[in-house]
Amino acid sequence: MILAIDRRPVRGFADLLSYLVHHTRAGQIVKLTVLREGKQLEFHVTLTARPIPAAWALHAPYSAVECGLNLIASDCSLPRWVR
Repeated sequence: MILAIDRRPVRGFADLLSYLVHHTRAGQIVKLTVLREGKQLEFHVTLTARPIPAAWALHAPYSAVECGLNLIASDCSLPRWVR
C-alpha cells in the first residue's frame, strides 16, 4: 500500500494521481513510502512516460500525457509488487 509520495500523504488513488499529474514529469525521481507486511519502507523511483490505450484516452478525464507515468525502481531493492 502506498502511504505517501514525496512525504505527501496518499489516502487513495485520487491523491496519488493528483500529485503525479500536477507535481511531476517523466524522468523525475520521487520517494514512495509504502506499507509492506506491517513495515513502513521508503523507495526512490524514477517516473517514465508510458503509452495509454486509445480507448482510455477517449473516456478518461485526464489526457494520456497527464496520466502516462510509470514507476521504475532506482535500485533492485524495490519489491516486485510495486514495479
